[in-house]
Amino acid sequence: MLILTKACTKCGEEKEFTEFSRKGKSLFGFVNYCKSCKAEYTRDHNKKFPDKKKDADKNYYLNNADRIKGAVKVYAKENKDSLRPKHLARTVKRRVEKLNRTPKWLTDSDFKQIKCMYELSDRLSSCLGIRFHVDHIIPLQGREVSGLHTPNNLQVIPAIINLQKGNKWELCKQ
Repeated sequence: MLILTKACTKCGEEKEFTEFSRKGKSLFGFVNYCKSCKAEYTRDHNKKFPDKKKDADKNYYLNNADRIKGAVKVYAKENKDSLRPKHLARTVKRRVEKLNRTPKWLTDSDFKQIKCMYELSDRLSSCLGIRFHVDHIIPLQGREVSGLHTPNNLQVIPAIINLQKGNKWELCKQ
């Protein structure tokens, strides 16, 4: 059995071709450096320039949003059976957490205000063509502090801002 090897240009070691990533336009169809050297370089580079990586990822997504969304839909269809239980588990956990964080002392008026917030979010989304979310100002499952599911802890904000905010509170402090 013939095992072909190639020298890595970074570490200089002779390694099997399976240790190199493919690159169709190169002479032999592989990159010049091994996967472990590439991983080490990427880690170091991202530590030195964390904002550069974040900006590059954001720009890539903005320029390729339609293609990425299409790929995600295809992946979801092909892997429906394996994704569904995970998604359901996250959804159930979120709903249970929301119920646990809803105080018993809320009045009917409070529940109507909460319902109005979600209706406002839906209306803004359909009218403006930008997706809106109802956000918990103090997250329900925060690391430092956890908020309640009450009208005064809710705000309607664009989805992109809510997704960037994540489960953090300090980004919203004024």
